[in-house]
Amino acid sequence: MGKNSASLRSALGKLALALLPVVVLYWWLERKRKRPLNDTPDRQAELERLQAENERLRRQLQAAAPQTLPAAAVELKPSAWGMISKGFLALLGAGLLILPPWLVVQERWLQNPWVRDSMRSAWCLSDTLCKTALPSYFLVVLPVFFGFLLLFWLAAPRFLEALHPPEIEDLPAPAIPGKTQRLVSSVLRLLALAGAGVLLWLGVRQGRIPGAELLLVLAVYAAGQWLTFRPFSARRTLLPGLPQWLFPAVFAQAALAFFLFSIYQKQNVFWLAAVLLGLAAVLLWRARRVMPLAVWVLLGSMLLNTYQIDSWRFSVIGDDYAFFGYARDILTKQNSADVLRNLFNGQAVYGTHPYISSLVQAVFLRIFGVNNFGWRFSNIYLLSLAAALFLLAFQRITARRAALLTGILLAGSSYLMSFGKIGYNNLQAYFLFALLLWLGARAVTRRQPLDYTWLGMAAGLCFYVYPAALYLLPLLVVFLLIYDFPKSRAALGRWVLFAAALFLMSIPVLVQPAYWQSKIAGTFIYAPGATGRTGLGFHVFTNSLYSLFTYLYLPNETHFVYSSHLDPLSAVFLPLGLAWCLATVRKQRFSRFLAAGFLLLLVLVGVSHDRWSPSNTRMFLLLPFLAAFAAFGLLWVWQALEKLPRTAAVAPLLIGVITTLILCLNFYQAYDIGRQRSLGTPSPEMLFLRFLEREETLSPGSERVYLFLTSPNWGIDGIKEMQRLYAKPASLLQLQRLVINSARLPAELINRLDDPNLILFLEPGMDYNWKLALDSELAGYGWVLCNLKDTPGSSPVAQVYFHPRSRFLCPQEGDWSIRP
Repeated sequence: MGKNSASLRSALGKLALALLPVVVLYWWLERKRKRPLNDTPDRQAELERLQAENERLRRQLQAAAPQTLPAAAVELKPSAWGMISKGFLALLGAGLLILPPWLVVQERWLQNPWVRDSMRSAWCLSDTLCKTALPSYFLVVLPVFFGFLLLFWLAAPRFLEALHPPEIEDLPAPAIPGKTQRLVSSVLRLLALAGAGVLLWLGVRQGRIPGAELLLVLAVYAAGQWLTFRPFSARRTLLPGLPQWLFPAVFAQAALAFFLFSIYQKQNVFWLAAVLLGLAAVLLWRARRVMPLAVWVLLGSMLLNTYQIDSWRFSVIGDDYAFFGYARDILTKQNSADVLRNLFNGQAVYGTHPYISSLVQAVFLRIFGVNNFGWRFSNIYLLSLAAALFLLAFQRITARRAALLTGILLAGSSYLMSFGKIGYNNLQAYFLFALLLWLGARAVTRRQPLDYTWLGMAAGLCFYVYPAALYLLPLLVVFLLIYDFPKSRAALGRWVLFAAALFLMSIPVLVQPAYWQSKIAGTFIYAPGATGRTGLGFHVFTNSLYSLFTYLYLPNETHFVYSSHLDPLSAVFLPLGLAWCLATVRKQRFSRFLAAGFLLLLVLVGVSHDRWSPSNTRMFLLLPFLAAFAAFGLLWVWQALEKLPRTAAVAPLLIGVITTLILCLNFYQAYDIGRQRSLGTPSPEMLFLRFLEREETLSPGSERVYLFLTSPNWGIDGIKEMQRLYAKPASLLQLQRLVINSARLPAELINRLDDPNLILFLEPGMDYNWKLALDSELAGYGWVLCNLKDTPGSSPVAQVYFHPRSRFLCPQEGDWSIRP
């Protein structure tokens, strides 16, 4: 560990010193530039294009505007009765929105038990509802939720219809490639298709999974497609001009990641990381006028989601260390040839997770080292990048302010702050969702054939990450049907390009029968036992309810996710945004996509599983829809405030305050409410790490030995994996195991009982009678029992024995705050 850390520090230091002159030179050159920013050719061309677009839209609005009323017409003032009725409806709607989250806060946040069963007798008048896991106050929540949707449909104004942006960009007509270029592109595409046919034949006949050869086929096909639709007359046209904000944005991400690494891995590079982060801040400030909002959302998400990444609370979930072990083995036991050969293998971790998903984690381990930060940060960076991509995607197909609010809600989601700490590869599917939506929005608004090729290739990645990504394929088809229905020859050609690229990417899974067998498991169709007791109808009904209301209430709090998928304040605005979506579903394509996509994933993700309730390990695919509904509800209020003369000026400030409060509530829900809801539940491994952290504080630099007394069937491999991640204790040699076959202390242990640096841990699942016998024997030698538990009121999860001189290390009765 020390050697790896030293080499890592050296590499990072050299990288930082190499980048420092580049940053200084870039800054100096920027200061020497005298030409104003608006006079650059790119900015001038963009300004002219926007002015032309503005003029075109103005003419369209004038042509579509109704005839003006005569000057003599007198505007009617609203009557007092009308104002009173509108005020009453507004107050009624606000009350209906606030009541459900208030009930949940009373039960889950404030822990008032009377709320849950206050209406139990009325709730159980329906046998079906009584059998669900929902609390009885849903007798109020259900009619209030659906009643508000009806109220909005009938009475509320719909301001957002005017905010829908143009769906198709007016791009210049593409130039026609020359004859030679067309010939070369045709040859390349034919070679790629022929190579794909050979790979498919070899896979079917010999069971060979394509690897590096498929990468070659994809590269040839992509080159052929590029030459088909992108003519060039000079070498410079092959490399598009890079925007001036790109270097500061990339450097800021690297500097922030390095700074976070220096904090949570406790490396001796903090000051260097701080200097680089300061330089990044200077570059961001200088480029602030052209910096996309998505970059700020990305950086903010990295900060929020990395908090407590090294906490013992997020150290173990139970089955997550297999992912770390597989990713580490890629680095330590495989060479580049092995990686290329297994690249498209669909069965890696647990036989169900594809190889590429572990390769992504291995890349982060290569960058940051084989440690806890490198492993868990792979999820955090991808979900942060996903928030930026969702923002960019929504900016193309809906109101820009709604896109920004959605991106902020996703960047500061309590769900992702908690679940993102797990070392699973699940969130790679969430990132792929964002990538596909961004590429899809770009394709349908530009209508460029080449964009559909890139979209098809990206869609093919759904086969090679967490299996829930397969649900994104039908969602993407629904998106394309709504935005680019193949009703013309040109549209049909774009669909063919998309399907061809997707087919090339899917060749490896077409020749792996076991791949599909491992994916179909886990659904109620292939696991009838999940619905055997209650029936399929009850399973579908209850899980539809659970999935619809996860934004408000979670029937099953698992995987560090507690209370709900949204914070209470976002839950207030979500029904408003959902109602607006349903009210405008006939008029706006984006509303149709939100409604259809949400309903599709509600069934695929929330209902089709084989468990009694939706799992938090895949419900994150619904989170972008929940955030979009909440964002549109918030934006609807924004527009309503702008319609009022006394609040129009302060509307942006009020929305800013509400958004900030939402982020604070998400942070509180993830790190404080999550802790309250998990009191007494940490596993022995988690408390062992907590104990090591406490011991490091009370007795720094100690070299104690931690000896686990276990039966033959219980090992400490997981404990050793934790040591490799957290470097606690300092050496693997401090973790020892002694197998016992009877309820007596072995002679070799009795000879070591005089050592005050020895700490004994009994296997948590050891036979109770054995524990009593060993406890009596150890007490005879003067050793002190310490029941390791999370809180004073919780049950013990492990028995630890200390030498009398080390008893101060025990957190007495679960009080970890006591210091000797």
